[in-house]
Amino acid sequence: ETMSEVQTRMAKFANQVCIRHPHAMVALVSHAEPLRVLLAHWLCIPLDEVVRLRIDPAATSVVKVATDWVEVDCINVKGELVL
Repeated sequence: ETMSEVQTRMAKFANQVCIRHPHAMVALVSHAEPLRVLLAHWLCIPLDEVVRLRIDPAATSVVKVATDWVEVDCINVKGELVL
């Protein structure tokens, strides 16, 4: 699977989750690379620059998604996260 295919798959899945749970707080859990390309999709970062996004094991990133916008609150937070 290419990075572009992973990004398409992750974006489609995240979109389906948002449609099914429009007002819910949802956790997406995966390996670093799929999460990295999903964040790159939301931030409009080209895939050849995706290595600039650091995703450590067990780290948390917070993204607010609506129908017409995405807001990335934080990336790669370790430890307690206050929402």
